Amino acid sequence: MVERGEATSDEQRERLFLARGTARGMQVVAALLLLNALLGPLSYFIATGTVRLSPALLGGVVALVVLAYVHLGQVGRAMVAFIWGGTLIPIWGALRGYGLLDGNLLFLPVAAMGAGFMLGTRHAIAVTAVIGAAVIGILALELTGHGFAAPPRSEERRVGKECRSRWS
Repeated sequence: MVERGEATSDEQRERLFLARGTARGMQVVAALLLLNALLGPLSYFIATGTVRLSPALLGGVVALVVLAYVHLGQVGRAMVAFIWGGTLIPIWGALRGYGLLDGNLLFLPVAAMGAGFMLGTRHAIAVTAVIGAAVIGILALELTGHGFAAPPRSEERRVGKECRSRWS
């Protein structure tokens, strides 16, 4: 007879299967983050000849931490590192880039939902509070005149604008 709170062998197998699947998925995502961390700054260096510290490098650090936790069999801690990394990287990118117009901020609601789904209510509340504070902080910086860079315009739009100004 199974005592209350004890898992049956079927439940244990199901949990083990989910943990292995989650670990494998996190390894794949971490590998993609590492690839982005290497190729992003490399392509920027090739294009401009300068090196800059980018959010992609922070993503590489998060990926290494996630891979280390998965390797040690601590999938829960790997999830915590992944969610918090996914929350802080877009915020840092927005502060260094285009402010509230930064496209990376679109990931923040996904991070909050992922925290609630994978980590529970306590982490979801904390992640949501950090996201809210960051957005309010970025908005305050923009309203006080802190200059964020404008998103780059396409070459076609710039040329079209020059042509229209010549014709008028």
